[in-house]
Amino acid sequence: TNEEQPFIVEDILPIGLALLGAPQKTGKTFLCLQLADCITSGKPFLNKKTLQGSALYLAFEDKQNNLKERLKTMKVESKDNFIIDILSPEKLFNLDERIHKQMIFNPDLRLVVVDTFAKIRNSKERDYDSEYEESTYYHELAYKYGIVIVLVTHVRKELDENHPFDGIYGSRGLTAG
Repeated sequence: TNEEQPFIVEDILPIGLALLGAPQKTGKTFLCLQLADCITSGKPFLNKKTLQGSALYLAFEDKQNNLKERLKTMKVESKDNFIIDILSPEKLFNLDERIHKQMIFNPDLRLVVVDTFAKIRNSKERDYDSEYEESTYYHELAYKYGIVIVLVTHVRKELDENHPFDGIYGSRGLTAG
């Protein structure tokens, strides 16, 4: 049967891959922390129902103290099912292995945020085929585990309102995948 995939956030985030792109210092991290908090507590996100479960936040740009301060500012309580890892950038980071390990302790994992995607990019190539292959890999990984993977990315400062996806660094292969 061709069953529809459930939404982790109603009408916004179905199981699979999502790219979140915005210019630097525009609140991407705050938005993702809020998303993770809503999923782990079962609260609505942007007035949409969430499928409650665990969340894994992989921070490749922030320091522990910065994230603690942000969460404190947001009045987010520490929860066992809201896991935050502060990691060093690593091109050979094995996201599949990290998700697999997390699912042993949190089989209700719903969300994995990679902040930021550039820090774990496998390929230096920015051609369509390479980027399509890379984003397809992450999309299939999300399906494998029945989760949403959010890859946070920066965009060019000058955005064309008529073609917002062209602002994402790289080719159109990322969004196509």
